[in-house]
Amino acid sequence: MLCPPNLPTGRVDRLLLGAKYRRFERALEAFGTRVIYLSDIPEVDPRLSGHADLAALATGGRLLLGGAAGAELESDMRALGWETQLVPIGGSVYPKDAALNACVIGDFVLHNREISAVPFCEKFINVRQGYARCAVCVVDERSIITADAGMARACEAAGLDVLRVSAGGVELPGYAYGFIGGVSFKLAPDVMAFTGDIRTHQDADAILSFLHSRGVEEYCLGGGALLDTGSAVPLTQI
Repeated sequence: MLCPPNLPTGRVDRLLLGAKYRRFERALEAFGTRVIYLSDIPEVDPRLSGHADLAALATGGRLLLGGAAGAELESDMRALGWETQLVPIGGSVYPKDAALNACVIGDFVLHNREISAVPFCEKFINVRQGYARCAVCVVDERSIITADAGMARACEAAGLDVLRVSAGGVELPGYAYGFIGGVSFKLAPDVMAFTGDIRTHQDADAILSFLHSRGVEEYCLGGGALLDTGSAVPLTQI
């Protein structure tokens, strides 16, 4: 069964992850989740070339795939049952690299409308942030975590529950820091995976309290600092 964008209704059976992040495979397989690896994306900055959220975006039953790395996956994704659409990556410099980095939260889509590859919809929330998915940890259909003040205000105005956290606490080699959405993705309705130990984050207590109050438990895929991997894209569930 295909997985709804960002919010599985069962246990995630397969997901898409950048190939340079194989260190997390053992913990994912221990949970029962198999990994399909994304090749480096040649069209984007090398520091971000392994980020799945720049090359693949699930929107209902359709999977948008970007650039050469996305095109390599097309036949495998169709074999899983996805309807696919190839989308060009506009360039290596932000925001041209972020056309697929929209954040889907239930019926809502958060993105910068000027660059987004996602067609406009009634519940499209226009934000300045091009790296919308990377900036948001999607907890449930009504709840998110973000350090981006603009996105927080837009989501609150739309009636979503928002936990605002401070920037930092996430490693992204080559940058000062990464984003909370880039280290998190759900493996089941009640399980949030983190690429590293969420307890190393300066706002860990608030994050865990927010998750637990919504019936979601943490599943840390490794020890040490959180590493921004460009999240992962859940593909199928059982």
